[in-house]
Amino acid sequence: MSFRQFYNLEANLPIGYDGGVLEIKIGGGSFTDIVAAGGSFVSGGYVATITNRFNNPLAGRQAWSGNSGGFITTLINLPAAAQGQSIQLRWRCGSDSSTATPGWYVDSVLISGVGCCSYPPTITTQPQSQTVVAGADAVFSVTSDGTYPLGYQWRFKGTNLPAAFASSYVRPSVQASDVGPYDVLVYNSMGYVTSVVANLNIVSPPILLSPRMQTNGSFSFTLSGSAGFNYLIEATTNLSNWAAVATISNVTGQVPFAATNSAGYPQRGFRAKWLP
Repeated sequence: MSFRQFYNLEANLPIGYDGGVLEIKIGGGSFTDIVAAGGSFVSGGYVATITNRFNNPLAGRQAWSGNSGGFITTLINLPAAAQGQSIQLRWRCGSDSSTATPGWYVDSVLISGVGCCSYPPTITTQPQSQTVVAGADAVFSVTSDGTYPLGYQWRFKGTNLPAAFASSYVRPSVQASDVGPYDVLVYNSMGYVTSVVANLNIVSPPILLSPRMQTNGSFSFTLSGSAGFNYLIEATTNLSNWAAVATISNVTGQVPFAATNSAGYPQRGFRAKWLP
């Protein structure tokens, strides 16, 4: 529930002499201070305790007191006991025996966000294992549900990663020391859940070895790189525009390649790219 209020509940007296409170009546019960009934202020709550001196009828109670300096928005969670019940609200203003000043205005009362339950976190999309080229960035992400706010803690080999508190985690410029298992804890006020393990692997950038011209005029070389992956061979005549020539599988770690149509290109460069 939220509402706007402006109050000036003092007349040249210290704060806490005059004041106002919010009370709630749930069902057939009696009016009770909103906090004592189980509600809680999110913002704009009570600011003082009314003094026991000078016979204020609200003496000893937490209250709004002093001058708000203009309209403020107060947001409060209703008591759990109000769920499914009819309620009444009342604002009470109390003054001591020596001074009374009108000046508490309330408008725009809004009750919203009705709910009954809190839910523990669940993971709807797990982080995925991935393989990247050494020096590239690796990005892990998770999608989760449950009562907000949700928190996150990413881990590497079971150890918390510093400042890794978002739903995604970037491992920059991956090196051999970064290879291994990653997971994430998702938590809220109801508990936590652990994701599946996502493994990070790297492949070495491919190297072209032993370039040579064949007797038939074709050009050949040996591709050396991580075994078990496919590589795209590209060619260029100006080092600016590259065209795909072939896709080859590197089963053993080194595989020969020959450009059979290279005779028509007296100047030609080649490169290889790892294919995920």
